[in-house]
Amino acid sequence: APDHFSKDSLKPKPESKPHKWINVGELEALSQAQNTSEINLTNLGYEKLLGAGRIETPLKVIVKSFTEQAKAKIEAAGGQLIKG
Repeated sequence: APDHFSKDSLKPKPESKPHKWINVGELEALSQAQNTSEINLTNLGYEKLLGAGRIETPLKVIVKSFTEQAKAKIEAAGGQLIKG
């Protein structure tokens, strides 16, 4: 009988997804906590910026990846989004 708990080593591993994300709506509080208008999310351990929430403060944000909605909201607030 086959072992039900063993893994099939021939199957490829699923693509890894970002483990740590942050939403646009959380950036203003983060910038106030750090007392800066430039946030390096990559250095803070975030891998992706998502578009949920609202932002009104122009911020310079550095992050590995982001959604189009997040980019639109950052730029609409007068901010800048840098991939890095």
